[in-house]
Amino acid sequence: MDVREREELATILDSVDTLNAAQVDAPKVYMPMVVCGEQSYGKSSTLGRIAGVAYPTSQKLCTRFPVKTILRRGAQRAEVLIRPDPRRPKDERERLEKFFVLDVNTHDLDTVYASA
Repeated sequence: MDVREREELATILDSVDTLNAAQVDAPKVYMPMVVCGEQSYGKSSTLGRIAGVAYPTSQKLCTRFPVKTILRRGAQRAEVLIRPDPRRPKDERERLEKFFVLDVNTHDLDTVYASA
């Protein structure tokens, strides 16, 4: 994403924030996006280009889970946590729920995903 595209995205996000702030009692406006496709078709790369985040794209480490990204203008930092499926075994859920990494550089997300 080039500088012009990032500025356009920032303008859109600012407009959504302004709309949300003006409608105190109304439902919030979000721009959900779902990307589906066959294995190795570039879903993570597509989302990464839009969000400006390096999602894992290697054969060994891929995104086999839903990813929620909230875009905001600022430093390229992230918080990473896991919300496991309630149907997972209790001990596995508890282990996954403890995983939390604060203040991650968005260029290091593949390392964080691998450690999870």
